[in-house]
Amino acid sequence: MFDQLPTEIWWGIFEYLCLNDIIRLSLVNHAFLEMTQQLLYRKLDIVLFDEKAKSRLRTIRSSSLGHHIRYLYIRPTRWSVSAQTDPPRRLARMILSSTTDFIRAVFDPGYVKRKKLAFQKTRMNEQIQLALETMKTLDNVPEYWLIWQQHPSGPFPFWIFWPHAPRKDVWPDAAEATTAFLSLLDISPFRRTLTKLTLRIPSHTTECLPSVDLPSLEDLNVALLKRQEFTNAYPERLAIFISSLSMTLRILSLSHLRTFPSSSIVNFPRVFMFSATQIFFNSSLSIYILCRVLANIVSETVRPVSTNSFTKSVPNFAT
Repeated sequence: MFDQLPTEIWWGIFEYLCLNDIIRLSLVNHAFLEMTQQLLYRKLDIVLFDEKAKSRLRTIRSSSLGHHIRYLYIRPTRWSVSAQTDPPRRLARMILSSTTDFIRAVFDPGYVKRKKLAFQKTRMNEQIQLALETMKTLDNVPEYWLIWQQHPSGPFPFWIFWPHAPRKDVWPDAAEATTAFLSLLDISPFRRTLTKLTLRIPSHTTECLPSVDLPSLEDLNVALLKRQEFTNAYPERLAIFISSLSMTLRILSLSHLRTFPSSSIVNFPRVFMFSATQIFFNSSLSIYILCRVLANIVSETVRPVSTNSFTKSVPNFAT
């Protein structure tokens, strides 16, 4: 029956079926199983790092399902490192540990805080390691999104008063997590198939941006999130990161920034659209460095301008 209808028609049928029906059809033959796997695993979106997410990552890695994934979304803001994920311990061990902690806390006021932070770091590293090991098996991902959410108000950590955020402990170090997930651009096989990259990261983590070779990248969207006690940004790293991708880019978008050099960018061989919105680099030296580095890209004299919104389209000079 499968051979009597074109594959496109079967895909149309699968799109209208509910999940339970799709899973039942996967038992009919290998072709249906392959189509089911493509539908179930074409998008990997890690929002909450709970038991369901961990199980999905382990399944993808152990069953070699990474080749089905086409869209990768990493949203670390809500990944919990709560002690609720600890394995159960024997009662005697818990009593001994609690007594020891109490005695040490009496003589060392900072002990409890340091122990909590150490636990958070350990849990965070475990979560990052599982995610990275799974994502290293992905070999054909056209779109990658690394998204940190911006809380509408309040100091860092901005998610504490966010209604949809975890109520317990959250990531203790955004820079470390950002560095880990940006490393995928350099070590993962899908870097050769990536055509669209979206980064929404805290401004102080721009120092983590690597200089990478993404031979198929055409669309780059970078949004910087400002936090009150982390005002430093590293425009030179941002400029170097952009320049390393300039040969293939067609669309470049920068947002949540306050001052940006306005100039023609026709010497990006393939770029036909550029936009920048609300740039907020606070250091005149940083702005100068960014202008100088981008000047090397566009081969024109550039100057910083203050603007709330700037969009420029240029012809596509690709041959």
